[in-house]
Parts: sequence; C-alpha cells; structure tokens
Amino acid sequence: NDSCAMINNKKGWIVQDNYFTTRDFAEHRITALQKAGLKCSIVQGSCLNRSSSGYVVIYNEMHKSEQNAVSALEKTRKILSKNKIEYDRMFIRALGEL
Repeated sequence: NDSCAMINNKKGWIVQDNYFTTRDFAEHRITALQKAGLKCSIVQGSCLNRSSSGYVVIYNEMHKSEQNAVSALEKTRKILSKNKIEYDRMFIRALGEL
C-alpha cells in the first residue's frame, strides 16, 4: 500500500494528529496544518492498525525516543495553539518493534 510507504519497516515514535473517516476531511486538516508551517502526511488507518479504516494525519518527523516524541508533541501543540487550530486529539505512537 503506497500510503503506508513512509512508515513501513520504520522503528521509532511519531506524533499522530488525528483520525478521519474520509480522505477529504484529512486533506482539509493537512491544509490547515501546512498553513501553520507544519509538515505532515496522510496514511490509511490500516497502515497503523490492521483493523482500522479511514485516514490518519501524522507529522513527518520520526523520533528515536519516546521523550523526543513527547517534546515534539508539546512543541507542535504550541504552534497549533498560536494559530488557533484545535489539537486535543494528538498523541504519540510507537512504530515497529522498539
């Protein structure tokens, strides 16, 4: 699956923004985040959880430690707050076998 390519076989931590039922909703979110200067992508929910459908917006940076991911999450929340963009559904997620 092409939308999984950026996270397949990767190990580390990412910041997940939110889950959306349609690609259109995810694309609207990406547009708002990019206007705030953030780099992010859309992956299919099944890339992160086989039983999941829909789409997930993730930030493009991979973190080697949970602590670094938490710091990135806090920094990103500050940027979103400054730009008056909602951010209450964000969290960090482990990828691969850590």
